[in-house]
Amino acid sequence: SCSSCLRTPGPLGSSHCALRRRRNGVGRSSSEGSRAAASTPRSRLSTSPFLDLRALLVLPDWIYALRVFGDAGDASGLARLIDDGGDQVARALAKELGEISEAREAGLPLELGQASARFRAERRKPFRKAIAARGALLDEELWRCLDEELARFAFSGQFSAQGWKKQVELNSSELTRQAALVDDLLGRGSIAVALGLMNEWTVSRALLQMGRQQSWLDYHSARRAAATALGSLATLAQDQDLGTSLTDAQRSLGRFWRDLSDLRNAFHHHRARAWVHPQGQRARAG
Repeated sequence: SCSSCLRTPGPLGSSHCALRRRRNGVGRSSSEGSRAAASTPRSRLSTSPFLDLRALLVLPDWIYALRVFGDAGDASGLARLIDDGGDQVARALAKELGEISEAREAGLPLELGQASARFRAERRKPFRKAIAARGALLDEELWRCLDEELARFAFSGQFSAQGWKKQVELNSSELTRQAALVDDLLGRGSIAVALGLMNEWTVSRALLQMGRQQSWLDYHSARRAAATALGSLATLAQDQDLGTSLTDAQRSLGRFWRDLSDLRNAFHHHRARAWVHPQGQRARAG
């Protein structure tokens, strides 16, 4: 698969995996090569042309750039390869990949979903053309690998440009897509951004449970009310007397929201105030 190719240690190992798909007789056995040489007239052997291997030399650069984009979310290497001496379309491709990378790193699930879906739907041919213009091989395979990475966070379809965020439906599938971005950020060590997105994800999950998904992106009419309700639950869960009126699930949610909020705020304020470590040890800036 594309994922296994991109994650094979070393770019040359990856290119070997991809090149096997288009051998077209190049990888013949030694006995086959000997028979072919024996059957070739000596005059033809003496005038064999030099082979242009530049396409093979640049291929590992593309594979490595795709691998970095998939693992680290960094599209700068891929954008440089596309934009290197390219035309206006190539520059647009590079710019859009940069925007996708920035949305992923900043933890913006809606912008990331829209930009990734648009690129998948509209940029297949221009991307393959840009690869061919740089003299690289396997343009279809490279596109397939990029498309596979984009699909991880892309919306299932595109939304029209006018007011597109209002067209995004809050449901379990959307929460699953956003949770994948949280896992990606945590896996890459972007803790502060991941905590911020976890905070917003929990508010969205509460809105879905409350049946208020129609206005789930409106702060004043929906998100503030849900965050307040979660805060009230956290306060009740901490109270020894009032906490007994809650169910086990409600107490667990209240404690989770309190711990998440404390940790998120500690990073948000750059540890410039006292905060309680999740393991219970109190810490102060400096």
